[in-house]
Amino acid sequence: MDYIHKDFENPQKIKVINTEDIYSTGLKMLLDNNFDSLLVNRSSADFYLKRMKLIGSYKQVGCLEKEKIYIAFSPKYPNKSKYLSSVFDKNIIKLKKSKYIEKLLDKYGIISNNF
Repeated sequence: MDYIHKDFENPQKIKVINTEDIYSTGLKMLLDNNFDSLLVNRSSADFYLKRMKLIGSYKQVGCLEKEKIYIAFSPKYPNKSKYLSSVFDKNIIKLKKSKYIEKLLDKYGIISNNF
């Protein structure tokens, strides 16, 4: 990440791809030697490669440190935000207890011990 932050403005070192279909565009550009590596979400990339039957066509060379993701609710409507956050919390607990999250991760071939 230090390299990316340091060289983000240098198009000779970092190319930013703005597209909705990062995997097909980015992987094709990688295959065409437009750049040396592609930084994408591992779980999503694995799912894309499996779906497109491209497993083994690309090499994963490593992962960045895991980042925590947070969900925020607007302070503009504090009552609604408190309600929504409590609904979210209660339903996450239900999903964890029912093993639904584990089944969903398994369905998409995502390995995780964080849930």
